[in-house]
Amino acid sequence: MDFGDFTITKREIIFSIVIIAIMLTLGFIIHGSIDNAMMLKHQEYNTALRIENDADMFNYGMSTNVGNAYVHGTVSAVDTVSYPEVKGEYSYIKRVKEKYTQHTRTVTETYTDANGNVRTRTRTETYWTWDHVKTWSEHSKKITFLGAEFNYGKIDLPGASHIDTQYESSRIRYIYSGAPIKADVVIYADLRNNTINDVQQYFNVTIEEAHKRMTSKAGLVVFWVIWVLLTGGAVFGFIYIDNNWLEDRRKSHNEHICDRGYSRKQKSHSQFLQQSHKRDSTRTGGKLANLPRRLRRAVLVRLPRQKPKA
Repeated sequence: MDFGDFTITKREIIFSIVIIAIMLTLGFIIHGSIDNAMMLKHQEYNTALRIENDADMFNYGMSTNVGNAYVHGTVSAVDTVSYPEVKGEYSYIKRVKEKYTQHTRTVTETYTDANGNVRTRTRTETYWTWDHVKTWSEHSKKITFLGAEFNYGKIDLPGASHIDTQYESSRIRYIYSGAPIKADVVIYADLRNNTINDVQQYFNVTIEEAHKRMTSKAGLVVFWVIWVLLTGGAVFGFIYIDNNWLEDRRKSHNEHICDRGYSRKQKSHSQFLQQSHKRDSTRTGGKLANLPRRLRRAVLVRLPRQKPKA
């Protein structure tokens, strides 16, 4: 198949089909392993305890090592943080100082001169950007969830968002961002030894919605999309490179067959000459062995042929 400068041979098509078959086989094997692992995790999620805004049940589960559970409640910061120059209280706050700075860079341009020739020239360009100078941050030390107190970070609160931007001067500014002091959350965690471990969390959802997200098989779809792209890339890469070794191997094979045929032909001709010489010696009793071949054949033509012995 010829696509201009890009040619695909029949042998490359055959090898590409082999590559696709191998990749699909590996894909189904990997798919099976992923699916089995997901089924085990889904069984764990399906059997987990569900606690809906019940502080007593939550504390009882931690004290009795109940294990995996979905828990819906509100997480709150115990000690809030802030900066004097901004309003409000936050569970986390960050202040970033930036400076408006002048920079220079070399720019290469292409132009056409009066004679129609294309030329290049360079010039120095000046530009300004807000560059980072320093960052400060503060966060709460403790949080509470359904009456239980934990260290900050045990359950995350929503990420920080922009609060305010304040200018010290035309070239110095401060950007403030902060996280709220409380949030509605569903956690999936291991309730054990009066604490929670291996926490996964979802904001502003119900337990059922969190469960559906955790038992989704979207990961398999993502795997096949990536695997198909990888397979296509492997086939394209194989076809794109020079596969002269395929043609060289075919040529070598054909030459080998020709050499074998020539050798057999040579061997048959040699055997024919030996048999002919033996037959001629039998008819003349070996007396013509020293004569030239043409003269010997002329003499043999005039000699009567011997009848085979009964």
